[in-house]
Amino acid sequence: MRHEPAAETEVNENRHLGDKVTLRDLVDLSLVIDRALDELNAVAAFLIRHPAEFHRSTVRTSTLLRARFGATDALTYRPTTA
Repeated sequence: MRHEPAAETEVNENRHLGDKVTLRDLVDLSLVIDRALDELNAVAAFLIRHPAEFHRSTVRTSTLLRARFGATDALTYRPTTA
């Protein structure tokens, strides 16, 4: 069985999303940025299929995403950059 690297998984998920942004997607992306940034940089060109619409969707829903993100229980995870 082949293990798919985190960055590759993120690319596959985001390629299917297209222009829809959910809190889960942003949390997953932030974890990959924190833990596998070099891997992510290597596949960055394939990360988002519709970058302009992805950005508009993020801006459109930013208030809701921030509220949900703030209410998310991180359990024991702490970003390495904090």
